[in-house]
Amino acid sequence: MAYSFSLKYHPSIDQIIIHTLKKEGLDEISLDSRLKNMSKIEAMDRYFDSEEIQVNTESIAHFVHHAFYIDLDKAYLLDKETSAKLEDPSPKAAITWCLSNHQQEWTGEQIRALLIKLFGINTNGLAFLENKGISLYSKKQWILRQDSDLFIVSTGANDIDVYIIATDFFKLKTGLDGLPESLHENLNSLGFTYDHEKMCYYYCTSDNQPVPDAFKKQVLDSLIEVINTKYSHAM
Repeated sequence: MAYSFSLKYHPSIDQIIIHTLKKEGLDEISLDSRLKNMSKIEAMDRYFDSEEIQVNTESIAHFVHHAFYIDLDKAYLLDKETSAKLEDPSPKAAITWCLSNHQQEWTGEQIRALLIKLFGINTNGLAFLENKGISLYSKKQWILRQDSDLFIVSTGANDIDVYIIATDFFKLKTGLDGLPESLHENLNSLGFTYDHEKMCYYYCTSDNQPVPDAFKKQVLDSLIEVINTKYSHAM
């Protein structure tokens, strides 16, 4: 009886990754285990390093959609320099222009850098945050979301504002109506304002520029610290 591999991303993606793993001489059970336990970053590297994959706009959009649940058609093009060079400044047109005008070997690492440059989509950060108890809503779509997440970080389409909200699951598990006191001091020090009516924290940049990655990291680190020290049992 043929061994059936567990799907992780999408059949067309999984098959490519499995094919690259087979070159290492692993048996089918080991291959299945490697696929299930492989990080999204390693999967991305192996996928785009395969001789079977042509790196183009559609293959990038396909992988990002199925591995990171991001629809690039809904992404917000932040890179004004690239946007100015396009007749149709759409997300996929921006990717196509960059691929055509920068002749190089497009590795997974370089594609991740391109996604940050064009859209502020940090796939390294998203891979790290998975199963950390934080839902992310950004670029008008859910980026990370699980039923057992405790907090929601939501940003506007152009990344100039940030909201932090307690999930219904957090309220159910803790009996609290909103965010815990343990978060207040950290978020206040970062410049957030508490909205008592909506029971959430709100931050907006003063210069209408996208929130810097360093600031996002500080916010997420604060949330992760509180989850790990006080609420990991609730997940």
